[in-house]
Amino acid sequence: MGNLGPMPEELKGWNWGAFLLTVIWGIGNETFIALLVLLPYVGIVMPFVLGFKGNEWAWKNKEWKSAAHFKEVQRKWAMWGVVLFAVVCLSAAAIMVGIFALLKNNDVYKMSFSQIEQNEEIIRSIGEPVTSSWVVSGNITTSGSTGRAALNYSIKGPKGSGKVEAKGQKSFDRWSVRKIQVMLNEQEKIINIVPL
Repeated sequence: MGNLGPMPEELKGWNWGAFLLTVIWGIGNETFIALLVLLPYVGIVMPFVLGFKGNEWAWKNKEWKSAAHFKEVQRKWAMWGVVLFAVVCLSAAAIMVGIFALLKNNDVYKMSFSQIEQNEEIIRSIGEPVTSSWVVSGNITTSGSTGRAALNYSIKGPKGSGKVEAKGQKSFDRWSVRKIQVMLNEQEKIINIVPL
């Protein structure tokens, strides 16, 4: 087989292994054009080209016992590509959840949300109970006993929702809130609980 025989019609089609594993698939299938994925700009479109042309190139570039052997090998590449893709997605999701949990566990978040829950103007505007989203964005930097935090998160109640910007400072290992600003979505109103 290989480049001596024509490619059977049944083998034509999309190659998930080539699309998902690009460089590794290219080396394993002696299709070294896959290395173009490492080049800037070209690397963006190359996985799609490999997915579309992968079967044809692999068939021509490597010796195969039969069409069945080719299909079996490419099926394994696709399976490992899907497994790797799932592992990467799950790892990214776990990292994001960990970051959200870390930000939500910070004292600036806890103190700011505690003040928001008790603020009469916010309760009048969006109702109670006031809840916060599980997504918290921003950054926390610390150096020894000092640090700074800038956090953003959403809140909602039975009558409306809003966005919170909270800033804090750490001195001598203790956090204090320097700013809590809530922008209510429905009323387009800003409430400064702790003005900067």
